Amino acid sequence: MSRWFRHYAGMMRDDKLVRAALKAKQSVERTLWVWGAILESAAEIDDEARYEVDPAEIAHFLRCKPAHIEAIIDALKDLGRIDGERVSTWSKRQFKSDRSNDRVTEYRRRKKTERNADVTLQERHRNAPETETETEVPLSNDNGPAADPDVEFWRVGKAFLSGESKNPGALIGKWSQRYGKAETAAAITRAQLERPVQRIPFIEGCLRQNGKLESAGMPC
Repeated sequence: MSRWFRHYAGMMRDDKLVRAALKAKQSVERTLWVWGAILESAAEIDDEARYEVDPAEIAHFLRCKPAHIEAIIDALKDLGRIDGERVSTWSKRQFKSDRSNDRVTEYRRRKKTERNADVTLQERHRNAPETETETEVPLSNDNGPAADPDVEFWRVGKAFLSGESKNPGALIGKWSQRYGKAETAAAITRAQLERPVQRIPFIEGCLRQNGKLESAGMPC
């Protein structure tokens, strides 16, 4: 039965796989395919990194000779990616917690924690004193006297990006000049709402996407 396994970050740029391709005199794409098939087999067998692949079967899929696949497997062995009939360092990337039942249990526990956190946050907001200040302020301000929109734009934007940029003002200025102040404000506001792990790449992605849509005459 098929099940999930960890596709490690950097696999598509793995230097050893490139070296294996050169050693086997095969394409990098073909070598990556064979490596992926080996990892899938180890995950399906689920027996301490043991894998079973048939070079003839893989050759049928890739429309090549079985000898080409065998050369890749031999190169992977020589470079330490596989050891005999087992995947090297499998246990370093695959964990027992990845099993289906454990993942479901962990997912349910995490969702319950998130729900409890949401309830707690709502209670804090409901009972907060009027003098409590927000750590992140939307670019639009409907409370109190009308503020200068331009001043608010720079103040809020710089405060929001200060944790990731030494000079957030210059960054906002660059975005405003290239994409326009309205688009920049909209992208920063979206980042405030969605709270990405990396704010600057998220904002730049929004701006680039909006720029493509506008150049194509499409509504954002």
